[in-house]
Amino acid sequence: MKSKFVVCLILLFLSLFFGCKKESPLPILETKVATVFGISAISGGTIITRKSAAIQELGVCWSTNKGPGIKDTRTMEDRFSSSYVSIMEGLTPETEYYYRAYAISSEGVAYGNTLKLKTKADSSSFLQTDSI
Repeated sequence: MKSKFVVCLILLFLSLFFGCKKESPLPILETKVATVFGISAISGGTIITRKSAAIQELGVCWSTNKGPGIKDTRTMEDRFSSSYVSIMEGLTPETEYYYRAYAISSEGVAYGNTLKLKTKADSSSFLQTDSI
């Protein structure tokens, strides 16, 4: 009887010690669907939860590879915004890009969902203006 009690105590201790996972301090992000204008696009992100780590930088990163990251081309937006817009410029005509929202904190990098866009054959950009 005493050995069953000791075994139960050990199992209880182990389940408490190993059963609880520490919640990640990284924010949870959602990537906004892009609107394409020739060789530029507008996207952005929404911070669903900020968690405990302070955000140092946020924006959108993109690449022709399926897993864009902060080492690829990226924008940098106001880190105090919960919802932000990013302009992706200098894209190649008729090319597929993968993009996603990101946030950098002291705890690491968090990414939103990865989305895909395709630029148009037109090499114009929505930022171009007609001369007056």
